Amino acid sequence: MNHNLNLASYSEDKLEVIMESLTEIESLVIRLRFGLLGYERHTLEETADMVTLVTKSNNATKSVPVKREGIRSMEVRVLQKLSALGVLDND
Repeated sequence: MNHNLNLASYSEDKLEVIMESLTEIESLVIRLRFGLLGYERHTLEETADMVTLVTKSNNATKSVPVKREGIRSMEVRVLQKLSALGVLDND
């Protein structure tokens, strides 16, 4: 699946609306990967180093690092989600 990710051409207001349709971690990953809304663009590896999942179980909070492949998978899912919402143009 190839997408023309031209999110940088959207206004900040439009990008904020788009990001609100995503979970907090999905939004962060897309901001980091594509350099949106004040974030610099980062590689998968750099993004993985910056993103941590926080899980809650039995009233305990645990931080789980996200690996490069997890970031890639999340990016693909988010792009599919944005495509389904009509945000992305298919090439």
